Amino acid sequence: EELDPENPRILFNLAAFHLQRGDLEKAREYFGRIEPSLEDEDFQEKCRLLGEQIFQAALSASILADGPRILREIQEERPISLGLTLLQGLRRHPPEWLTAACLAYGLEPARRKEERVKQLHTHISTDPGRALKGLSPKARECLRYLLGRGGWARLDLLEERFGSTAEDGFYWSKEPPRSPLGELRLRGLVYIGRAKTEGGQHKVAVVPEDLRGPLEVIL
Repeated sequence: EELDPENPRILFNLAAFHLQRGDLEKAREYFGRIEPSLEDEDFQEKCRLLGEQIFQAALSASILADGPRILREIQEERPISLGLTLLQGLRRHPPEWLTAACLAYGLEPARRKEERVKQLHTHISTDPGRALKGLSPKARECLRYLLGRGGWARLDLLEERFGSTAEDGFYWSKEPPRSPLGELRLRGLVYIGRAKTEGGQHKVAVVPEDLRGPLEVIL
């Protein structure tokens, strides 16, 4: 490149080289500097094909980066009852979240999903107090707020008050959620879904109905 920094064919080769290495930023930088001769139709076609490859690679990288958020939001779009029980809530969880919850409680995750559901239901329902161990002060405050409002609240209002869940991801066994709501969800104390409330359908966060009384006493 130093000998002829704007030579289209050198830039093309550099762009292709960095694309092959997975360095999209460099590949796009070099590709953007290519100015093929209008007379060289063969080289123009090669540039078109390389441009498509770079675009597809960028698209795949974007989907991969956004994948965990999309998977989590799919779960959050499911209908939810404002009076759901702990057992119903745990059964809503994808297997990944049940595994993460077991790990958070120091339990060896059972092989099958339904076994993990029973494992967690027994662990949480027999002693709800241990579900609170390790929670941040803000997560405890969030839980108190929900219990004070009858056990549920709109998600948008909760996020305004206690922080966004946008960075909580999906693969919680590898990267546990860090938001206050995420901490509660990880431990099976709060579930998110869509419900009909005053003003229409909204995403809501719900504390299982059978945990509200015991948790109010402990908090």
